[in-house]
Amino acid sequence: MEKFHAMFHGTDVYINGKYKYSSNEILTAYLNLNLSTEELTEWLFQLKAELRDLKLRVDFSDEERFVDYEKNVQWTQKLIDQIDPVWVALPPYNRFVQPHQMQKNKLRVCLTRFSDMLDGDRAANPLGGLEFDEDDDEEYISTTVKFVPIDMDWYWTDGDSQYAMDNQRRMNELNQAIEDLMQPYIHWVEDVLRVKCCYEKLLSDFLHIKHGFLTEADLARQFQAYFKTESMAGMAYRKLNGPAPVTSFHEVFTPEGSAPFLCASYDFDRLGAFLYEDFFRGLAEHYIPKRCSNCGKWFLIDAGIYSDYCENPLAEDKTKTCRMVSARKKYDTKCKEDPIWNIYNKAYKAHYARIAKKKMTKAEFEAWSRYAVELREQAERKEISFEEYVRTIKK
Repeated sequence: MEKFHAMFHGTDVYINGKYKYSSNEILTAYLNLNLSTEELTEWLFQLKAELRDLKLRVDFSDEERFVDYEKNVQWTQKLIDQIDPVWVALPPYNRFVQPHQMQKNKLRVCLTRFSDMLDGDRAANPLGGLEFDEDDDEEYISTTVKFVPIDMDWYWTDGDSQYAMDNQRRMNELNQAIEDLMQPYIHWVEDVLRVKCCYEKLLSDFLHIKHGFLTEADLARQFQAYFKTESMAGMAYRKLNGPAPVTSFHEVFTPEGSAPFLCASYDFDRLGAFLYEDFFRGLAEHYIPKRCSNCGKWFLIDAGIYSDYCENPLAEDKTKTCRMVSARKKYDTKCKEDPIWNIYNKAYKAHYARIAKKKMTKAEFEAWSRYAVELREQAERKEISFEEYVRTIKK
C-alpha cells in the first residue's frame, strides 16, 4: 500500500498518473491529522515490539513465549485494524486505496502459510478454526484459532541435516513475511511522526516568524537555526531529511485535455520520501502550509497574498470565514488603539452615510476613499501633522 508514483511539474503534483494535487497540499492534510505525538509514539513502540515478538528463532523453545504467541497475534492484528482506516483516509492513499479493499485479518492470513511452523500437530488443517479458500477474495477467520507449541528440540535436531536446513529456510521465510507485513506500518507511523515533530516545528517556529514570505537569505538563516535544534533530537524519525525515493527520472506526461510536458518523476515506497521532495519544491514557489491564527487548523498558502488566517467556514456561521472575521477584528482593534485609524474609521462612516442621503455618489465616495487612505498613510509616516490629518480627512 505504501508504494506510489509521483510526477512534479511546477506547483502541480500528479500521483499515479491521474490524481492531481498542489505542492504541499498532502503535507497540509497530515499536519491536520488529529493524532497526538504521544499516540503515534505509542503506536510505533507497539509495532516494533510486536515485530520482534512475532519472529521465530532457532532457540524459540520457551513454552511461555509460545503460549503468548496467540496473544501477540491478536494484539498486533488489533493494532493494524486501528491504523488501517486512518492510513487510507489520508492523501494520496484515499484516492487509490478504498477502505473496502483492505485485506481483513492480514496477519493471520500471512501466518497460515507457515502453519506447519506454528502448530505441533501439523494436521491437514493445523490451525483448526481457520478456513481459507484460495479462489475467494474473502478470508474467514475463527476466533478459536490457537497456536500450539511444538517440540523445538525434535523440530531442529532429528538427525536429518537436509530436514534441518529446510526448517531453517522455512523459518527465515516466515520471519521475512512478518517483516514485509509490519515494516510498512512502522514506516508510515515514523513518517507521520516526522510531520508532527519536524515539519510542524519548522513551519511554526522558523518559517512563519515574520508573518510574510521569507527572502532567500532569511530562509537560509532560519534553516540553519532549525538544523541546530534538530541535531539534539536523537530519535531517527525526528530528522527532516527522511528516506530517499526508490527511483527518479524524467518523463513526458499528458494530462487529460492538456498538452504534454516534461516532468520530474519518482517512485516512492514511503510517504516520508515524497513529503520531503514535495516540501522543498513547494517552498521555492511560496506554496507553504500555515496554521490559522483563528481556528488553529493548517491551510495552504498557494503563492498568493500571505495571510495568518484560513478561508475555512466558521463552525457557527458558514457564511463567514476565519479570514473575514479575523480581518474585521484586526481592523476594529486597530481603530480602537490607533488614533490615526480611529479618525479614518469615523471619516469613512460619515462619508459612506452621505451615499444613503444622496449627498455623494458611489464614484465620488470611491475617489474620496482612495484619497483618505493616502492621507492615513502620510500621517503614519509623519509626513503631515496629526492636526492637519484630522482637519483634511473630514472634508
